[in-house]
Amino acid sequence: MGGRGLSISRRRVAGQRCPLILAAAALLLLCSLIRGFKIHQALDQTQTSRVFSHQQQVQAVEGEAYDLDFVEEAPATPAISIVRSSPAITNSTTWQAVVECQGDVAEENVLVQSVAHKVEGEWRALSLKSRRGTRLRVTRLSKHVSKVEFSNVREGIYTAALSCEAEGTTLTLHWEVDTTPPSSTEILSGPKKLSDDSNPAFTVASKSEASTDSYLVEYSIDGAEWRIAEGPQTSKSDDAFRIRLPDISEGPHKVLFRARDLAGNLAAAQQPAQYSWPPDCKIEGPANVTNVTSAELQIACSEPYNLICDVDGKVLNKNDEKLLHGRSAFHLRGLDEGRHRLRCIAKDALGNARNVTYSWVVDTLGPPSSKFTRTPPKQSKRKRQVFRIECSERDCAYWISIDTRAWRRLRTREGEVKVRKTGPTEADVEFTLRLGAGYHTVRIRASDQAGNEEESPSEYEFVQF
Repeated sequence: MGGRGLSISRRRVAGQRCPLILAAAALLLLCSLIRGFKIHQALDQTQTSRVFSHQQQVQAVEGEAYDLDFVEEAPATPAISIVRSSPAITNSTTWQAVVECQGDVAEENVLVQSVAHKVEGEWRALSLKSRRGTRLRVTRLSKHVSKVEFSNVREGIYTAALSCEAEGTTLTLHWEVDTTPPSSTEILSGPKKLSDDSNPAFTVASKSEASTDSYLVEYSIDGAEWRIAEGPQTSKSDDAFRIRLPDISEGPHKVLFRARDLAGNLAAAQQPAQYSWPPDCKIEGPANVTNVTSAELQIACSEPYNLICDVDGKVLNKNDEKLLHGRSAFHLRGLDEGRHRLRCIAKDALGNARNVTYSWVVDTLGPPSSKFTRTPPKQSKRKRQVFRIECSERDCAYWISIDTRAWRRLRTREGEVKVRKTGPTEADVEFTLRLGAGYHTVRIRASDQAGNEEESPSEYEFVQF
């Protein structure tokens, strides 16, 4: 309740002034204050708000009289403040605010005076009675604190007016629901060439956002966690972000960028824009081992590129400096038995180059077979025994077992074995053995590039004196 003032006016004075008069005046003042306190209690019980004046005449000793005017102020209007709320811009269709009332407030809940929705630049009152529309729920958390929740809120800008009592002060809430993600992120520029710059610069923008104030840019380097582009390494104009990456090590790299608006929506379909220097390219082709003599291979790069490719050294296309988008396909026919390799050099618009290869094996013959085409005499006095072998396939590898020893790869020179090629292919081989006197057995087994192994090894027995 308000304070209480007291004014005293003197109407007439009779007789002489003496201490007794002062004592009587003090007694009258005390009685008046006691009466005012009783009035104050009555106002508290009824909680009425009014201003009144009460005049009372009191006859005092020696004819003294005083007019006492009591003035009571109106109680303060209940105030309301916000304790916490959902973000001012959100992609959630539920928005909450916790509010607190100050002062002596009735037990009923916080009153929602009005809710409005901005449509095409104009504010329109929002009905809360529709079952399919926005719904309101007010929950009392304590005597002075309540939670106000709006659910099933559609995309748009909203405002709501709250008060603690019908005639209390008003608190206005503002929020925006944004569920539309930015469109795809675009890289406008990147590193111009391979260099020793460990802080390459990029210019990145979102196509759909009108200003860089309405979204953020995040990046990921070589598959690492996403980071927000901010701090002294990042600047922005009205339509794009200028980002310098921190401390990039030597070697090829790939960086991804994506836009996130202030409501938390990611760029459409969450397909980040990526930039690789050199460009990141990948070849898809047949299985590693196939029995088909034709093949279809496709190459795709992370950004526009020009391309030159060859298969087994034979050039497939000319580099006409034309930038390609998406996938490039090559159709091969009449492939020979054995291993084949597609090699491509891809360059981006800035001249950064990437070499990519793809290898596979054509195997239509099954396991290979080997045979001796030269052997030493069955009884030999020579210290060195010469063997020559051949295979049913052109690119065989050989394995050898001498006497009871384990199988091992027949290599150029290993221990008592010396090997040399006698023809254009890996299958044309001659090897020399240096063995001691005794009975010996030499076994040879061939394998092809498809991994097939000869089922029945070739075997030769002889005696060395």
